[in-house]
Amino acid sequence: MTLEKPALLSNDANRSAAHLIDEMSRLYYLSRAIHVAAELGIADHVGDDTVAADELAQSAGTNPEALDRLLRFLSAYGIFEEAAPVQYRNTKLSATLRDDHPQSVRANMRRIGDFWWSAVGNLEHSIRSGESAFTAFHGVPFFRYLEEHPDIQKRFDEAMARISATNDAAIADAYDFSGFHRIVDVGGGRGGLLAQILMRVPDATGVLFDQPQVVAAATRLEQAGLSGRAEPMGGDFFKAVPDGGDCYVIKGVLHDFNDEECVTILSNCRKSMRKDAHVVVANQDLPTPIAGPHPNLTMDLQMMVLLTGRERSATQWSELFRQAGLRTINSLSTEVGFTLVDGVISEKG
Repeated sequence: MTLEKPALLSNDANRSAAHLIDEMSRLYYLSRAIHVAAELGIADHVGDDTVAADELAQSAGTNPEALDRLLRFLSAYGIFEEAAPVQYRNTKLSATLRDDHPQSVRANMRRIGDFWWSAVGNLEHSIRSGESAFTAFHGVPFFRYLEEHPDIQKRFDEAMARISATNDAAIADAYDFSGFHRIVDVGGGRGGLLAQILMRVPDATGVLFDQPQVVAAATRLEQAGLSGRAEPMGGDFFKAVPDGGDCYVIKGVLHDFNDEECVTILSNCRKSMRKDAHVVVANQDLPTPIAGPHPNLTMDLQMMVLLTGRERSATQWSELFRQAGLRTINSLSTEVGFTLVDGVISEKG
């Protein structure tokens, strides 16, 4: 199977601007179709074979004709292939929807259900008010909603753990942590990133800092045999973070929050860190200038709709660091879309 970049718009040289914008406006059907195929496990049912739509429907518990129409639609974008009338096989794209694929995205697709789509459908509220559409629609903030719906929380956690498995290794490789002795992972979740860092810095110890219920369920450090070198610590990073670290790592956390909240978290790091310590923020920064579609631009809208946060540019990060009594000294790119912003205590801080 070869992988070619799929055309998202039909090939018609005579289309007007009105036709183009109309077709673009209906791409949400493509997004939702991918999520439904992932939820139904269609790629797993297809496996390595060519399978008839009615056989797939029986395996997946769907209407045969409706499933055929879904697969025909997805095949037009290179997601599945119509090998013969009403018979389909996997492509390189649809194969990533299989649970057994090494880069499987199925868990990530399955976390996005009706509760999520209802908030996205309320995007206009965010644009008019600057507030979270999710909170306006559901009446509670995003993470509280997850707490109140354990089945959705479980799906969300599984997806984030799968995503982090690749990202954590790339981030640990991109930055030289070898000079540090006490590394504090702020909002470190299950400990995946801290485990990757400690495996590369055998003389260092670590602190996994997150909400008490989160660190209580942390498993990555134990699985990596690093429990003796890492201390789980529960708390609230809006109030304080652990003292005495010479490196404070914050990955994928700050984009959940507005500028004022970010400054509070960074300021608490500055208050607790040693004078020669570093703060390393890993986030999906905005591209500047805009040269075309970019996943971080989509993520920025997602943060606006679901939470109170945003993605930021290098200039915006420098300003947040400055307000927290820090200064940026370096910025590093990774292979997984994260940028690492490296900062130290400002002489004026």
